[in-house]
Amino acid sequence: MLMMKILGVTEAAVLAIRRKIISGEFAPSQKLVESELADQLEISRPPLREAFRILQQEGLVVGSPRRGISVVDLSLKDLEDIYQFRGFIELHAVENIDNDNLIRLEISIEKTSGWIAENTDMDSEGLWDFRRIITEFHVTLVESLNNSYIKRCYSCLISNLARYHFLQFYSDGTHHSVEDHKKIIEFLKQGQTQQAKQFLKEHLNWSYLSLHKIVSGKVTQPLKNGH
Repeated sequence: MLMMKILGVTEAAVLAIRRKIISGEFAPSQKLVESELADQLEISRPPLREAFRILQQEGLVVGSPRRGISVVDLSLKDLEDIYQFRGFIELHAVENIDNDNLIRLEISIEKTSGWIAENTDMDSEGLWDFRRIITEFHVTLVESLNNSYIKRCYSCLISNLARYHFLQFYSDGTHHSVEDHKKIIEFLKQGQTQQAKQFLKEHLNWSYLSLHKIVSGKVTQPLKNGH
């Protein structure tokens, strides 16, 4: 029973810290002081250290002997790597989509459209929900591959991508990609896989360039390989 309780506390700590990092409440490069955070979350240090370990595996925090635990910085190289990986996996998923998962994608679009129609005011809670609902299309697409290794890797990628998306929300508002998602589905329903891949590629490239412009104003690290 004690072990189950500790695991529950650790999971709750991971969720709380991850959210603070993604939303920007914990800033890039910010040091996370173990004693202060344990008090803030009202937990003991052992489950907090386990939460840090999980978040390190996700690439959201980094540990060093001198600084302890700190939030991973944002960079253009990181953004480039994220979108390169997205391109490989999502384009592969489009090539292998079946009818059952195509229906799941349509349901995802309907949920997204319905949510947006009902939510016009975007406070911090609204932004969090918006990010989750708009990402569901891509998550559903990748899960259609039914590959547990890809699913775990993509889950980590989504947590890191979310940090950049929040910058986009704060800079440009909550512009969404529902129409692009609908277009991809229409191509797939018509059996036009190559057209769907090309449209998805353009969709990802637009998103990357938009974020690159925003991040360029916040960091000075240049891209080594252009898109």
